[in-house]
Amino acid sequence: MLHAGQNPFLRHPRIALAVTAVLALPLLFQWARFGVSAETRALLAGDERNLSSYEKVRDVLAGTELVLVSLEHDALFTKRGLDAVRRVSDAFEQQPRVSDVKSLTHSVRPVRKGLSFEMVPFVPDDPLDSNTLARLKEFSLTHPLVRNLMVSADGRHTLITATVPRAPQSADEQRALRAGIDTVLEPFRAEGLRFTVLALPLVEEEIRRTLGADLRRFVPAALGLLLAILWMAFRSWRLLLLVVINQAVLLLLLPGAIQLAGFRLNLFSVILVPLLTGIQLTLLTHLFSALQRALADGAEPDAALIQALRLVAKPALFASLTTIIGLLSLMVGGVRPAAEFGLMAALGLCLMHSLTFGPGLALLKLALERGPGWREEMAGASRRRGTRMAKSRWPRRLMGWARDRGGRLLAAGVAVIVITAIGIRSVRTDIRAVEFLDPASSARRAIEHFDRVYGGINVVQIEFDTGKPGGINELAMLRYLDAVHREAESRPEFTGVYSYAQLLAMMNQIWEGERPGTLRLPENPWLVQLFVLALRSSNFPFLSGLADPAQQTAYLVLRTSDLPADRYLDLIRGVVRFAEAHRPPGVAVSAAQGLHSILEADRRIVRSQLGSAGLTFGVIGLVLALVWRSPGLALAALLANALPVATVIALAGFLRVPLNSITVMVAAIALGVAVDNAIHFIAHWRTERQTGASPATAAERALQVKGRPIVWAGAVLITVFAVFWCSSFPPVVHFGLLSAAAFLGGLGGVLIFLPAALCRWPTR
Repeated sequence: MLHAGQNPFLRHPRIALAVTAVLALPLLFQWARFGVSAETRALLAGDERNLSSYEKVRDVLAGTELVLVSLEHDALFTKRGLDAVRRVSDAFEQQPRVSDVKSLTHSVRPVRKGLSFEMVPFVPDDPLDSNTLARLKEFSLTHPLVRNLMVSADGRHTLITATVPRAPQSADEQRALRAGIDTVLEPFRAEGLRFTVLALPLVEEEIRRTLGADLRRFVPAALGLLLAILWMAFRSWRLLLLVVINQAVLLLLLPGAIQLAGFRLNLFSVILVPLLTGIQLTLLTHLFSALQRALADGAEPDAALIQALRLVAKPALFASLTTIIGLLSLMVGGVRPAAEFGLMAALGLCLMHSLTFGPGLALLKLALERGPGWREEMAGASRRRGTRMAKSRWPRRLMGWARDRGGRLLAAGVAVIVITAIGIRSVRTDIRAVEFLDPASSARRAIEHFDRVYGGINVVQIEFDTGKPGGINELAMLRYLDAVHREAESRPEFTGVYSYAQLLAMMNQIWEGERPGTLRLPENPWLVQLFVLALRSSNFPFLSGLADPAQQTAYLVLRTSDLPADRYLDLIRGVVRFAEAHRPPGVAVSAAQGLHSILEADRRIVRSQLGSAGLTFGVIGLVLALVWRSPGLALAALLANALPVATVIALAGFLRVPLNSITVMVAAIALGVAVDNAIHFIAHWRTERQTGASPATAAERALQVKGRPIVWAGAVLITVFAVFWCSSFPPVVHFGLLSAAAFLGGLGGVLIFLPAALCRWPTR
């Protein structure tokens, strides 16, 4: 039997709290460094296609930042339209933060001059007559390095890029950048010009602002609903005060623990805060309900605490252990955001359990010592409720109802399993970063604008290794590259195809005075060498992206709009098959890096979902089987929650909710948390069985004692996760609502399936 003297927090609560406060100081000092990251990398962490492009862009920018401004003009290739482009470009050029501006009117292009090349303004300085404007428009809409890069295919949008020498990092710098851009564009907007602006600092600034707005909605809604639920559970303002204090201590120390562990919260991992507070509330619900019952039965404060701990502490420890198992299982599959979330949440759960059954007990002991008024107020509601419960026959009626409909329940369970299997097969993986943003957000609208108007944001690279330096400059190799290039261009889904052979064809076109039909490879090997030297000497910006420095390997770069992964992969594979079928001897074709990253991203998501859920089910089952020395009880506890969780995943398949790096966590977390109520129920059922009660009587008594705390604990979890509906980020909304549905199903499993199964348990 547990004695109060064995627990320092109960024996010397004041000293224990003072020591805890001293030990907690390092965690409190971490608040000065704590913050929630809004980095774009967190948004792209699960999207291999766009993450790869993002990292390449960051390497190229080398600490600078690009601001992309899309100007829409109904008559772009007129004097009025080009004058608007020039004036906007000049306005950006005058900004102190801007080091360089590129646009139609602020760019140059190569032309032939004798036996060499020189750079001239893209838009001629000569008077722009109608013929000049027509030629400029035709050139812009047909040239591969202008169309969809500087000018949209419809000829109504043009891109202005402003380079900021130092990328803004802090929130103040990012807000200043947005304000500066708005200041530049506001006069032109007043003229009726239309702009779409995209820059990574602006995306981060919007994410941070949106996250703050979400918290301002989430916290009051969750707080109001939870206080109402807890009041109905305890009917004691004093216990409610203790709950609030416990939650406040957890929220004060949790950020410091995360910071000291080397983690940093971002816009998605921040959901672990409501997750941990919800789990702590379920533990407090079971603990305080047991304490109220003991006080209502007339026990003295110390004896009531001991009785409550005997009833709750061990199941709570096992419940925390199973939840930690579910969280750590997220490391399976290699989805980095999920793995980091699992580690942070497991760390936070250890802290939460220690606080609840450490300083939390000391606070409870001190509250009980304040006098009879506190004890009476805590016990009064339970005494009144206990009288009503003693007269109530709902536990017996519930079990009788379940027993009488055992066949129907079994048939319904089989039907649910079949439907679940169908739904799970319909689950789609879609980890496109753009779907992580709210459709109404300006960042998502800007990304979709550039994807739609300028030919797509997905880029993949195919490598052609000749095996020898300079090998890509041989005419046979260039003709082969050109053939593959044309094959890719024949597929309408590709909005841009770029190759080293294309660069030399463009040089030939310039050499031939841009006459029609001259955009082709030169036939003279001496001309090829001349063009190669010209490209190298001018440090042509596209050269490094289409060939390695030794010119042994050439690259074919393919660009599409933001397609689902399966269609995207089919397109790339088609080009690779053609390239393999026609490659010259000694040339190696590889799209391994691009294809592998996309394939592995989808496989990783599916593998993580199956692996984490399977590992959670298996390890929790093994732990419970060893603890209870009964595989059957462990299986019953798991089935009561696993089937509702699986059904919710199937529901996601039917509703076409995408499986991504956030929603992939639903199964493992929901199962690890939902099984807690089953553990509390079975633990009390086993206690009743040890007193000699029959399985049915023990199940009825367990319902009598644990039914109400289980209901309120479930209500707390459902409420916390349902309030995620307030979020502006679709994956967070899906995660919250799917988890809430899983907890609701798990609650039904514990209150209906579990008692029905246990009342039929063998009597030995």
